[in-house]
Amino acid sequence: MVAVKKLCLDSKVTIEDTPFQEEVACLMRTKHKNIVRFLGYCADTQGIMTKYEGRYVLADERVRLLCFEFVRNGSLDRLVTDEFGGLGWPERYRIIKGICQGLRYLHEERKIVHLDLKPQNILLDQNNVPKITDFGLSRLFDEQKTRTITLEQRGTRGYMSPEYIEGGLITFKADIFSLGVIILEVISGKERRTENVHKNWMNRLQRTLSYTSAEAYSQQVQRCIEIASICKEPDIHKRPCIGDVISMLNATEVGCQEDEAVTSPELLGIHPAELRFAFEPNKLIPCSLHLTNSTNYRVAFRIHPGSPERYFTEWLCGVVPPMSTYTLIVVMKEREQPLLDMDEFMMEQSIIMADEELKFISQGKADTEYNTFFTEIEEKGVVKVKEQKLTVVCGVCDPRGKTTSEIMSTMDFDKMVTMDVHPTKPWIITGHFNGDICIWNHQTKKMVNSFEVTREQEVLTAKFVSRKQWIVAGGGDGRIFVYNYDTMKKVTSFKALSNQITSLAIHPTQPYVLSASYDLIIKLWDWENDWKCSRVFKEEHQSSVMQIAFNPRDTTVFASVSKDKTLKIWSVDSPRSKLTLPGHSSNIRCLDYFTSGDKQYVITGSDDCTAKIWDMQIKRCVRTLEGHANRVTAVCSHPELPILMTGSRDGTVRLWNSNTFRLEGILNFGLRKVHALGCMKGSRRNVTGGERIPT
Repeated sequence: MVAVKKLCLDSKVTIEDTPFQEEVACLMRTKHKNIVRFLGYCADTQGIMTKYEGRYVLADERVRLLCFEFVRNGSLDRLVTDEFGGLGWPERYRIIKGICQGLRYLHEERKIVHLDLKPQNILLDQNNVPKITDFGLSRLFDEQKTRTITLEQRGTRGYMSPEYIEGGLITFKADIFSLGVIILEVISGKERRTENVHKNWMNRLQRTLSYTSAEAYSQQVQRCIEIASICKEPDIHKRPCIGDVISMLNATEVGCQEDEAVTSPELLGIHPAELRFAFEPNKLIPCSLHLTNSTNYRVAFRIHPGSPERYFTEWLCGVVPPMSTYTLIVVMKEREQPLLDMDEFMMEQSIIMADEELKFISQGKADTEYNTFFTEIEEKGVVKVKEQKLTVVCGVCDPRGKTTSEIMSTMDFDKMVTMDVHPTKPWIITGHFNGDICIWNHQTKKMVNSFEVTREQEVLTAKFVSRKQWIVAGGGDGRIFVYNYDTMKKVTSFKALSNQITSLAIHPTQPYVLSASYDLIIKLWDWENDWKCSRVFKEEHQSSVMQIAFNPRDTTVFASVSKDKTLKIWSVDSPRSKLTLPGHSSNIRCLDYFTSGDKQYVITGSDDCTAKIWDMQIKRCVRTLEGHANRVTAVCSHPELPILMTGSRDGTVRLWNSNTFRLEGILNFGLRKVHALGCMKGSRRNVTGGERIPT
């Protein structure tokens, strides 16, 4: 779902579109979790005959539309009451902090003054994450400009700063005044009463929290009232900048965390409460289990079955970061009949208090040693908090229920090593070690077709070419195979390289295919020229080239990664690389392009158990993503949500926020290795963003 804003135009006679253009210019520069996401615009103009000053004239009839993400919970205005919808203080504080973070992004990174900041222009998503919207009055400053004067003061009385009302002075401090009013309303309600607010909050907090936590939160309420008052200073010079406001808010957070891990035995929220396996005869049966850590501690867990011979994985274990959801996939072995006797899993949980314990778990354990790590961290002084038994249910699916798995099983084929997603059809293609290629429908969860590409060699890479209805695959014998996916007939095959083809990349508009291999060579193939090799890129990599990808912003450029520990940037017009970026300490296996804000990045995954983020503007690594216990074999960016995914040989997929690079969630597939990651492109799903990434 999307939201469309239609601009009201007072006249059909042609006038300048400056306000519309300025609003679009501001919107196109913004991309932040606390700013409503701008999706697009429509600017349509048609000539019509209309009466103007007593005579008919040819005028332009204009339609101006703006398209945004749909934010489900409406505006902050409807929740700003004395009762405030029953929301407690921590949630109100998070709303205040989110508004400030969005405003800091506008002021410091985008040089935008909003000029109409008020509760009606702050929307709340389903998790009550605030998002600033409506940039119709906003001003965009260049790097040198920090103020301007206007003769036309527009805005909402009560939220407009004195210097803006009286003299038309526009600075970033105008938004700070509005922010102060909003903070007071969030704390005290629409009437902005402050005389008894702190006392009322103190009484309310003492009824629900321990003495220590109530005292800390009470002090935070008082300090937020003071911050709001400073922001509302009539003297512009006494008002803080937004960076100072956030620093003051950060200082209030010390001691404001209820000690959940110590006071509550419920460390991890477990959903569902019982393991439900949707039975199918003689099929491997997967079941998802979601572990939610709502505490501020890292929680270690181990889960193992009462009858381990029945399951593909005898035990699963790991660490759930604070405020995160960890998804496990448990797989039951093939059975002819549903379970007739009762079975159960044992779940053990433990707090990890010190960094050395986390390092011990994440870095010191190979696959075969995982089963002993829980006992060993207990010996290091970590107290086991809870044991819990989970019941197993295995039966025929209820057609009215939702227990049927949405996992497409490829277990009838050999190990999967590559995957691609069709841009318009609901199809996924998988390539396998036994030389097979399969096409799956991700809506019906069924296989569309399969065929054998090569009998003796594995398929290491396969891609859709939708505009030709082709599948292009690279074999372990150095050959490229082209099939028509409608007819399943071979179009052509030819010897491309002397060694295994590790990666293929399809040019989005030109008839080009890039190929890379273990023999260090990258080649460009032109299918309109009878698949002739139009360029060979020199052997600049010192070891096997593992993956290649075209730059989506500039398709004359592509990137490659290699076992020589480097990322290289190339132009299709030159046999020599333009840029070499070293930094990983071991083989680089995978890469993907992504954007955050208006910047472009490349993410790479390596055998050194890390992924690195490379800023393509400044040409260097800006962040290293750590936490995997084994090599990172797959990386991928989500086409719509601000999510990066890193998959590892240890069987985990980690979800990262592509704006903050913060870890948002972990999926654990036991000890099954992750070889490929992909995201659905070309179709909109019912997904929403927010503070916590949906799993």
